[in-house]
Amino acid sequence: MADSKDDSTYVPLLSERHSGIPEWLLEKAQQAKMHALSSATEDQTPRRRATVYPPGVEESVFIEAVNELREQLGTDQVVLNDQLLHDGWYMERELARYYLLSLD
Repeated sequence: MADSKDDSTYVPLLSERHSGIPEWLLEKAQQAKMHALSSATEDQTPRRRATVYPPGVEESVFIEAVNELREQLGTDQVVLNDQLLHDGWYMERELARYYLLSLD
């Protein structure tokens, strides 16, 4: 099926990257990706309901905690999931950095 990284159904193997798949699952993964991409809508889907916060937590307290986390980790590392929704393939998301925080 997809043997080129330029092919839209290309799925990386575990030997190529940490988020890849085992070689024995390659054909099944490519079929699943083809299906996901073929049924994806081209338009972005607006959210149908407001942001939901943890029980008992006011919006202002939540936003304050998120801002504090952004100060510690960096603004590009903390993303709220309140953006437009995109149909498609989510199995190969890129992670720019990894942080280890000391508990001391």
